[in-house]
Amino acid sequence: MILRKILIIVVTATPFFANAMSLIQNYETGRLLDSNYDGHVYTLPQNGGNYQKWYLNCDQQNLCVIRNIQTGRVVDSNTNGNAYTLPENGGDFQKWYRIFSGIQDRYYFQNKATGRYLDSNYNGDVYTLSYNGGHFQKWSIYETN
Repeated sequence: MILRKILIIVVTATPFFANAMSLIQNYETGRLLDSNYDGHVYTLPQNGGNYQKWYLNCDQQNLCVIRNIQTGRVVDSNTNGNAYTLPENGGDFQKWYRIFSGIQDRYYFQNKATGRYLDSNYNGDVYTLSYNGGHFQKWSIYETN
């Protein structure tokens, strides 16, 4: 009689940056994603405030919900290209694919519902556009305290 041992390994994958407090910096402008209780999303130079800190809760497919630390609201958008925050409702307009840009530590955020990409400009406006490959659509994510 031959006895064989069967080894079962259970792996629980921890999503990248799952619930990590992070700063999200626009690659082109160097400004940080920021927001307020009124639901506005914009970028500002780094100021150390909690309005510039975000939880990225991402699953194994890199589908993320981006929640502001201070307000608890999540980044949302619509088909017109507007970006804003709302209380979390579980809808696809509040879900963003984090896509590696091909440049180390740079990512695109593509909205699941619209297919549009989170974008910004030097004025601090945040909105979504169709993919254009530009640096304004690339974002760096830095863990913070």
